[in-house]
Amino acid sequence: ATPWTPSFRAKYASFTHTLIIKNKVTSQSCFVKQHDKLRCRQILPRYPELIERVLHLWLASLVRTIMPSSLTHQDLDRAIMFAKDAARAAGEQIKKTWLLPRGTSKVDDKSVQSIDLVTETDRQCEKLIFSMLRAEFPDFEYMGEESSSDAGGYSLTDAATWIVDPVDGTTNFVHRSPEIFVSIGLTVDKEPVLGVMYDPIRDEMYYARKGSGAFCNGEPIQVDQEANSLNTAIVGTNIGYLRDETAIAHLNGTTGNLLRGNVRGLRMLGSACYGLATVACGRTSCFYECGPHPWDVCAAAIIVREAGGVAMDMNGDALDLCSRRYLLACNTTVANLVLKCIHHPIPL
Repeated sequence: ATPWTPSFRAKYASFTHTLIIKNKVTSQSCFVKQHDKLRCRQILPRYPELIERVLHLWLASLVRTIMPSSLTHQDLDRAIMFAKDAARAAGEQIKKTWLLPRGTSKVDDKSVQSIDLVTETDRQCEKLIFSMLRAEFPDFEYMGEESSSDAGGYSLTDAATWIVDPVDGTTNFVHRSPEIFVSIGLTVDKEPVLGVMYDPIRDEMYYARKGSGAFCNGEPIQVDQEANSLNTAIVGTNIGYLRDETAIAHLNGTTGNLLRGNVRGLRMLGSACYGLATVACGRTSCFYECGPHPWDVCAAAIIVREAGGVAMDMNGDALDLCSRRYLLACNTTVANLVLKCIHHPIPL
């Protein structure tokens, strides 16, 4: 969303002229450009919420006008190069701290439940990634886990948007478990077109752009080519931090259904990106979870798809990055078999 700060207000107030007729903003044109000067009447104190909304819509329309609705292959090649550099830079910082004794990490809680954790490393790495990407892509929009948490929410537009999880698997990081990823995805029209996921502990760099295949450390990867039933599939998930009765029933019900269906194995390692990376490279056959956010799945979705897999909503609909219900699998056969095991109602 457009930031409504004093500096933003002062900047754009001087460039807008708002027409007021009978204390109402005209429905046809809220902004009139004057050839000699652009000015704003002193109505902001009287109509702050209205002006905020009008400014946001106008600026969003302006951005859509000047921002291309799609990116060329050359654009994506350039973007993926800088995304890999940013992921590696953040990964170096993560590994440096990960090698220190556990007590050296300052840990905060995002929620009153005291189980959704954030560290100073999360915040520092997000700032680092954003600064590196903004230097090359200043006109793109940005969504990050830590900045979105601080802002109290997020919204995804059709504009080219970098979506970043600086440390996926923060609890693993705090406990010095190695399943930790940096995730950087790029969307256009709310669809993933590029993804980079970096495992700094194992030094594995996964990446893909739309139409060009998926890779790990420069080598092509592909999803599991053999799984075609539950008893040939390894399925991953995470518990996450949802603790209400609906979430508990969903978790227990789904795992119970998979076990009754004679699934070959279940995996739960505390990082959505790690679980999804294993799907992309064929180590597991499917990953589902209810509760993650766009930054947990954006990069992984395009990587899994380019590796030959599928990505969808846990109710079987098309993937919606903001739904917080994700199922990614090696093929539609396995996806549909796991979908039948999903316990309803789904918490979100």
